[in-house]
Amino acid sequence: MNNEDSKINGLENTQSENEEPMADNEGLYEENPNVTTADEIETDGVENITGNEVLPKEAETGEKTQANESGNDNFVSEEEYLIEEVNKENRRMNTSLKIAAGILVAFAAVFAVFMLVFNPTPEKALKNSGLLGDWINRTGDIVAFYSFEEDGKLTLTTGTLENISGFAIDPDTDKTFYVYTYGEDPEQTKTGSLQYDIYKEDGVETLKIYSENTEGSEFYLQRSKLPDDLLKPDESFKYDEALCGEWHNDEKDLLLKFGKDGLITLDFSAVVYNGTYTAKDGKVDFTYYNSFSEDSKATETFYYQLEGDKLKFYTAQPSDDAQAVEFVKTENEGE
Repeated sequence: MNNEDSKINGLENTQSENEEPMADNEGLYEENPNVTTADEIETDGVENITGNEVLPKEAETGEKTQANESGNDNFVSEEEYLIEEVNKENRRMNTSLKIAAGILVAFAAVFAVFMLVFNPTPEKALKNSGLLGDWINRTGDIVAFYSFEEDGKLTLTTGTLENISGFAIDPDTDKTFYVYTYGEDPEQTKTGSLQYDIYKEDGVETLKIYSENTEGSEFYLQRSKLPDDLLKPDESFKYDEALCGEWHNDEKDLLLKFGKDGLITLDFSAVVYNGTYTAKDGKVDFTYYNSFSEDSKATETFYYQLEGDKLKFYTAQPSDDAQAVEFVKTENEGE
């Protein structure tokens, strides 16, 4: 017998062997009393073999079954109907998710713009504080100007003297700022918080600064500009060509500048002395003002020794015991 015959005979044998068990299956419903036949299904509802209730005929799935019994060719089985309903629900969910995602994207864009424009960072809070600019305070005979600058520099000017510090707005507290050492870490060098209010009084913008923790601490400033410069050197002033220029001492963070126009600056970082000078024979007469009046004029005398690009500056006549502050000339600096 060849392979072809073997295959055919084998197939026939398999079919004949299966015919008897298939015939036996027809009597399963009669022999097993626990199995319900199709004829025993109630017309208005059915129970499964475990006794649990199933959908009545009036349910949606029943309607599909009725369609089949009436001979409708568009009959959809219960399984297919349920699958279709699940698919419809998934499509509705996908549509809802897409709409929700679109709303979230739009909200995120709007929120990003809001944070960009209105985010209360210290820099934005400073620009929007209303403090920036010059303010004048008069206390008795003392006239002082406060200048709040965009880079966080706060300068208190009395006469030709400047006291420099830093200030920052607290973005989390309304109308509050704190003062710190300019050029240093604000959190490490701040000296406490101050409250402020800005309002109009007799048509003039007024700044009230105070501390909530200290009674009677408030003082008031008004919008104003610095007066005309008092730094007018004498017509007979003299300068030393070798002395003119800028000198620095990095260790003490000092800067000294002599101009050929008769102006001098002594910069001690936190305090700056601006004045006029005359230099002759190793001696400098330095004149400055304590307030904005001629009556506050003061003159100090200093001594100096030059050795190339090094400068020794004395507060007393040079001697073996005299202490000098040494400076080095700043390169490529205009006079």
